Amino acid sequence: MKRKLFCCCLVFNVICFSVYSQLSGYKQIDSAQKVLKKYDSNSSDYFKTCLFISNKYILNENFDTAQIWLDEISESDELKKITALHYLHLSLQLIIYYNRNLNQLGIKESKNAIALAEKLNDSLLLQDSYALLGLFYFNIDSIKLSINNLNKAVDFSPGAPVLYPFADVIYLDDIFIALAEIHTVNKNYNQALEFAHKANRGLKNSTNYQSIVEAYNITALLLYELKEMDSSFYYCNKIDKIAQFLDNNNYKLVGYTGLIKWYDTENEYKKAKEIYKKGFEVIKSHENLNSLYVQSFLFTAIKILKKHSDYEDAIDALELKSKLNWKTFRTTQIQISGIENAALKKEAKVLKLSINEIKQNRRINNLWFAFIILILLLVSAGLLWYLYHQKQKLRVTNLKSKISRDLHDDIGASLSSIHIFGDLATSVWDTQPQQSKEMVNKITMQSKDLMERMSDIVWSLKPPGDEQNSLTIKFRNFSHDFLAARGIKTLFDIDEKLAAIIENPLVRTNLLLIAKEAMNNIAKYSGADQVVISLRKEKEEVIFSITDNGKGFDRPLTNNGNGLHNIEQRCSQLKGSCLINTFPGKGVTIICRFPVAIISHTD
Repeated sequence: MKRKLFCCCLVFNVICFSVYSQLSGYKQIDSAQKVLKKYDSNSSDYFKTCLFISNKYILNENFDTAQIWLDEISESDELKKITALHYLHLSLQLIIYYNRNLNQLGIKESKNAIALAEKLNDSLLLQDSYALLGLFYFNIDSIKLSINNLNKAVDFSPGAPVLYPFADVIYLDDIFIALAEIHTVNKNYNQALEFAHKANRGLKNSTNYQSIVEAYNITALLLYELKEMDSSFYYCNKIDKIAQFLDNNNYKLVGYTGLIKWYDTENEYKKAKEIYKKGFEVIKSHENLNSLYVQSFLFTAIKILKKHSDYEDAIDALELKSKLNWKTFRTTQIQISGIENAALKKEAKVLKLSINEIKQNRRINNLWFAFIILILLLVSAGLLWYLYHQKQKLRVTNLKSKISRDLHDDIGASLSSIHIFGDLATSVWDTQPQQSKEMVNKITMQSKDLMERMSDIVWSLKPPGDEQNSLTIKFRNFSHDFLAARGIKTLFDIDEKLAAIIENPLVRTNLLLIAKEAMNNIAKYSGADQVVISLRKEKEEVIFSITDNGKGFDRPLTNNGNGLHNIEQRCSQLKGSCLINTFPGKGVTIICRFPVAIISHTD
């Protein structure tokens, strides 16, 4: 109970407001509620006015109504901002928690208030938040933590603090009073008295009667404990004079509590009894008194009445104390339940908002991830497209280089031969006309052959889609030139779809030359009357075959001529193979196999 005696002073330490404002508080609330109707519910003016009304109800100890007004703006956008208004809403909520002994919740929210004040870099708000945390620690008997945080609050004290007209905070003098009370509980009376005198000096020219009364009360109590009775009586008398001057019943009870103790110590029980009756009458006649002031007065009075065996008055005081305790308990429990439910709802709301924010962030992150993946895919596709086309360009370049080399080697050699024959023919034209004629014939034949090869090369570079450039037409022309003139019939088994997609000029040229070489050999040596030319696809291979029904030959006994050797060489150039099947009297079959990928530019 002794701790309760000292704690009673802490109830109003969190608020610094003049007594005149308190007396007219309800009138100010009515005016504020009328003005409130003019504001938009989402405006900062509406938020400030609700804070003002809640603050007024806290001053009058109507904490449940104060909580309602704080809940009114709990959905406001102001609470999503890092502003002083956001902090003041949290500070008033902490005062309600403090007065309802919701200490653990208060400690948690006080730490949030400190974090918010640090972001605002406001020394007054830092002072207030550390002071609140210190008071909550004091309520759970963590004296060391309480003193540490209150000292931090002193360190943050601004020289000339900015006042907030719509809500109050804890100022330096109130912190000194709180430190004095805490050191009093620890029986460090001299240190406590130092803080009490600091508070008195700070309040010397103040009209903040609430803090003045608190400072006088703790000073009187400390002087009483230090046996400086005259000085203690001096401060008790000053409190009584303020109470009588202001006609404030709460202050009267504070003064009566000190005077009863003083008169009893001085063995003036009669005067102590008179003071008791005055206080008892005040409690019976008035409601909405500070419950801790009431409990402190009755506790002191009952102790003194019992000491003097004044049991009848002691019983009356005890009954009144029990009645008020029960009423206070019921009211407090209802209010605590409401506050705790509101706190739970707030926590649930905060948790829901946090979950929604996490989900939203996850959706945003997923979109960014998908966007980045899409960009990477597009970049990769672009790079692959670029590399593919560069590869095709390189392939075409290499092919052109090869064709150029072939032209240079083959056609260059033929032209050189023609030039030599021309020179020889000219030099012996008069002396050896027959030889000159033969040389001219050779020049004619080589020129014709050269023109045909040039024609074949040009044909191989043309797109196969044009019907005039198809393999089938070219094979038919060859068969007419080489075979039909000798009465040899040619049958074609050509897959036209396959022939149409053979784009690679190197492949087209080699297939053409293989066919020309084979037809030339058949016309000269086979004695056949029928030839079958086939082009088809089997699985992953292209098969090109030429079969005649001529006399064939015994291959092991016959050296391959240049024709067959050339055919094998051309198959090798196309990464394929060549198989020659023949037997005397059974004709010849040339089978060339190539990988499918070689027929176009894709490989």
